[in-house]
Amino acid sequence: MRRRKLATELDRHAQVAAIPIEKLAYRVSEAAHTLAISRSRLYQLIGAGEIRILKDGARTLIRRAELEGYLDRLDTRRAS
Repeated sequence: MRRRKLATELDRHAQVAAIPIEKLAYRVSEAAHTLAISRSRLYQLIGAGEIRILKDGARTLIRRAELEGYLDRLDTRRAS
């Protein structure tokens, strides 16, 4: 009985772990990967003020909305 309960709990945990989580912010390497650009290019965009960052101690975070906004602005520039 105890093994069955443990197996059920493990199955439930595996199901929860399999649900994709929509991130609100990304680390620099994740943001670069998400945009399909290099980290160097991302740092150029940050330096130019195209993408704003957040600092949490030593961590640099970039909001998902910031990445989406950059893509929207890029799309608008190309359409003009």
